[in-house]
Amino acid sequence: MKPAYLLYAAICMLLFSSSAFASIVNFGDSAEEWPGYNNAAVKDVNGIPDILGGSVSGHLGLDSLTINYQSDYTLRNNKGRLTDNGRLWSKLGFGDIFINANPETDNNWDYVVRASSNSIWNIYKVDIPLDGIYIKSNNSLGTPRKNHPIAANFWYYGIDSDDIIGTATYSGWEIPDGNGYQTPVSSTWAFSLFPGLSWGFDEPTFTLGLAIAPCANDVLFEEINVPTPEPATWLLFGIGLSGLMYMARRKNKA
Repeated sequence: MKPAYLLYAAICMLLFSSSAFASIVNFGDSAEEWPGYNNAAVKDVNGIPDILGGSVSGHLGLDSLTINYQSDYTLRNNKGRLTDNGRLWSKLGFGDIFINANPETDNNWDYVVRASSNSIWNIYKVDIPLDGIYIKSNNSLGTPRKNHPIAANFWYYGIDSDDIIGTATYSGWEIPDGNGYQTPVSSTWAFSLFPGLSWGFDEPTFTLGLAIAPCANDVLFEEINVPTPEPATWLLFGIGLSGLMYMARRKNKA
């Protein structure tokens, strides 16, 4: 009997783990600014980098987020110009990641993901309106996208360590080789909520927002499908589980 029970346990751990059912959803960069915020340049990117989009993976939640980006120098100047050996790139990075879990219901951000170190970010449960109070971009490097949100104002909303519900492992800020155009790079966050917690995605889509800090050279505001396995995937796993359990039962009787 014991070998059969061990086999059942192994099957369940394999088939019902979140990674086994995780699906991937790709998205682009269709917004020039967040709704309600002015973009004087009336274009997608000012300077570097150019956010291309990315992908999310998960099972009715988020396991990971990947953002793809590249230099815009070649696109603007057509000179094959180098990315200044990283001098400007090293001054830039991603601002806070904002997530609205239920965009059909309201325009409030439900989660903010913020860096606590070079490789670890914290996930905060929040309630911040889209038109709320933010830490905003400055104009020190000449970008016309001024006063655009780049980070949540935790002080204003009273957000602190008590609101942390998980962490994210961050792969880091990348600098493209050469001129950076046609050689895009990626940054990835691997999310881990505390035990017993979920993202609470009750609708088919969620909204993702972020900006390049400190000047909002490019921003992202996308409504994305919640990663959900296709019905055929569920059926396949169900058939596989039934078959393995049947084989285990026959072996036990023998």
